[in-house]
Amino acid sequence: LKSPFRCGTWEVRVRVRDGAKRSECCELLEQMALDFGAADAGGGGVTAEDQAVLQRLQRLEERFRGSGVTEGEARNAMRLFERELSKANWSEEKFATMKRQLAGVEEWSVADAVAESMLVWTEPCKRRQAWFADACERVAMPLGV
Repeated sequence: LKSPFRCGTWEVRVRVRDGAKRSECCELLEQMALDFGAADAGGGGVTAEDQAVLQRLQRLEERFRGSGVTEGEARNAMRLFERELSKANWSEEKFATMKRQLAGVEEWSVADAVAESMLVWTEPCKRRQAWFADACERVAMPLGV
């Protein structure tokens, strides 16, 4: 994460041990940076277009899975649902994941991933800032680091 909180003097680096979980870790870290305000929402996250597609797919899903729907209407809704998925270039799995994430119930499978994070000064020959050293000490002490 370069220039977190729009501060160009330092950056955050994260190394993930398990290569299979690397992409999921990146996705989670991007989302966390957006949630904490450390990164601008410019390119990351769910776009307005994605939200519109998601809402349309949810309405279509209601029509073919809901109660009181005739068989013909359910078939038609299923066909439209599959067409919308294809147009958006999404899989059913991606649709389900996005739906859970926006509902706030998605459990990240990277909760047990081993990772190392570093806070790195990007400009050489910088003096140690007292506030930063104090904050690092307060974080490190309870962890025994």
